[in-house]
Amino acid sequence: MSQFTLWSSYLSNPRCDLPEWHHLAGLQAEIQVRTVLKHAWAAISHKLQYKREEDVPQVLRRRLFRLSALLELADEEFMSLRNKTTALTQEIEQQLSKGETNLEINLLTVEEFLRTSQEVIQLISHADKSGFSFEDYESGETSNSTSDIVTFCKKIGLPSISSLKTVIQESLEWSQSYLQNQRKASKLGWEVSPGFICTLILIRKFQDQFEVLDLSNLGWDKEVALRVLSIAKAKDH
Repeated sequence: MSQFTLWSSYLSNPRCDLPEWHHLAGLQAEIQVRTVLKHAWAAISHKLQYKREEDVPQVLRRRLFRLSALLELADEEFMSLRNKTTALTQEIEQQLSKGETNLEINLLTVEEFLRTSQEVIQLISHADKSGFSFEDYESGETSNSTSDIVTFCKKIGLPSISSLKTVIQESLEWSQSYLQNQRKASKLGWEVSPGFICTLILIRKFQDQFEVLDLSNLGWDKEVALRVLSIAKAKDH
């Protein structure tokens, strides 16, 4: 279980000729890479001070080997899940590119929908004109807002990407004035992700099904949640 992947390399000749790298010419760098679970096993065996198989007391050997086998199996399963996730993402991408939108609402389908949907592109254009900024949002925030969309869709009963697409499409008639009101109510700059803009649309469209607690439970600041809901339920857009 303690195996690792090893790379070994020297500096290339062109780089060795540079004054700041010249003193490192001829030195060899070695990089060892192992998975998190392999690292965990190495840490466990080190703590137990067992360097070789024969060091392990016979009474403990079977349990230690079982633990090693379980970690190795878990490692293989994680790699399999990662590969299947990649394959599923590619399949979803192909389906959406062909116009197939009768897909289950989940994190993968929503992420791909946000990335490729022409309706979302139009919506983001409205948000940009309303003063929202999309330049500095972090990838973690993107993932969080996508997860919020999945949660909202489950709550309001949207079963598929097709139904989400319809909501976004219908919102284009009123989204710009609504987003302008949301943006004006914020005293500070508002850097957002495309997914967050879609959550604002869902809140406006299904306003009667949302309360401050629903947003707070997803990590929203209570003051922001109250303000967003108040504007969503107003009648001036």
